[in-house]
Amino acid sequence: MDLTKTILSNELDTERFGQTWIVKKIIPEHQTTIIYGDEGSYKTFIAINIAIQVQNGFCDLEETKKTGVLYLCLENQIGFKERMDAVHHLYPNAEPIRISFEKFSICKSQHVQEVSQYCLDNDIGFLVIDTLSQAIHDGDESSASVGRSIRNAFTIFNANRITVLTVHHTGKNGSAGARGSSIITYDAPSRLKIRKLRGNKGYLLVDKTKSDNESAKIDFTMIVRDKSMNVIWVKDAESKLTREILSEVDTNLFPVSDLFDVLQNAYQDIKPESFRKKLDREIEKLVGQGILELVRSEKVKYVRRTDSNDEEN
Repeated sequence: MDLTKTILSNELDTERFGQTWIVKKIIPEHQTTIIYGDEGSYKTFIAINIAIQVQNGFCDLEETKKTGVLYLCLENQIGFKERMDAVHHLYPNAEPIRISFEKFSICKSQHVQEVSQYCLDNDIGFLVIDTLSQAIHDGDESSASVGRSIRNAFTIFNANRITVLTVHHTGKNGSAGARGSSIITYDAPSRLKIRKLRGNKGYLLVDKTKSDNESAKIDFTMIVRDKSMNVIWVKDAESKLTREILSEVDTNLFPVSDLFDVLQNAYQDIKPESFRKKLDREIEKLVGQGILELVRSEKVKYVRRTDSNDEEN
């Protein structure tokens, strides 16, 4: 301990001590974020999407800082190609991320040092570990000693200016949060919880953060692409009518007149003509956001789910 390096409180520099973000107010830079959810809650799909966002500086989720990405795919390797094909279809001009399918033990200092050095040598500032349980191997994630080893590994990555996103599971009681030692779950400076809803929908909850964004929810919808699925972020889906539209419309053409008939019963306090205009305005907003596509055929208007990055006809 070298106390000759003590500094004064008004001498703290922003570069070293200021809060910066890989994804603004969602994923802090040079720190570790745990993203967790129940089985089947689209954890890997969301992790892949975030990885592509960071690799390319895309801002579908929020303002994003571009940096190289290394994705450690430690489970569900069969079918991973279809998932990557789907996301590259969604972002046809995107730079690819680096992926490793090699065994990795987060409790082995040699493995941690090797991954850190690889990241440093290849200008990689964002590391995804999918999943944490597969990186523990024979260790018990509920053990305090294993928890300390994991925390030490995160500290090494972060000290090398590597931001970590690690995919984790909930326990048998999903409402209790991420499973394992509290050293893992509570010491992490940032936690994101994925909640799956009905109809291939869900939201990302900012469960813990060093910002004023705690408890924020970012809606998403899963869209089927060939043999896999894609995450479509719906940041502006707060209105009741927007949610109702998106619950009815999928990637198939849906007549706007039928949509009006389905939804107007819930708006009996609004005159039919006024509701029709309200519906048209909401559709225009969603078209402008790239969430819906408006198609006209033989004087009939249709809508369908789409995205602004899909360039295939």
